[in-house]
Amino acid sequence: MIIALASDGRGRIASRFCDTKEFLLYEVAAGKVLRRDTVHPEEHDAPGVARFLQECNADLLICNKISVREYDALDAEGIKLVGGISGAEDSMLNAYLNGSLEFRNDFKYNE
Repeated sequence: MIIALASDGRGRIASRFCDTKEFLLYEVAAGKVLRRDTVHPEEHDAPGVARFLQECNADLLICNKISVREYDALDAEGIKLVGGISGAEDSMLNAYLNGSLEFRNDFKYNE
């Protein structure tokens, strides 16, 4: 499984998907991180970023706030989403892997 985290570039989950500076890609198996990469999409529009993440084989995106348009673009590419997450990247990934990640349901907004 490949998990993508929307990063602000300073070690934290970006406050909004559109403010993402880079994506951290974690290859995970049996609850363990096998590999971590940092990637930067060339396109910054919602369909372009969603396509980029799909090409990176991302199965899941962990982010904070996201617009409905961005959410729909990710959904169209088959990428699952865990939203409403804020905090340090590694802590949030570990919380997801051990089942203790707490998220909000109000993470989508209209532009």
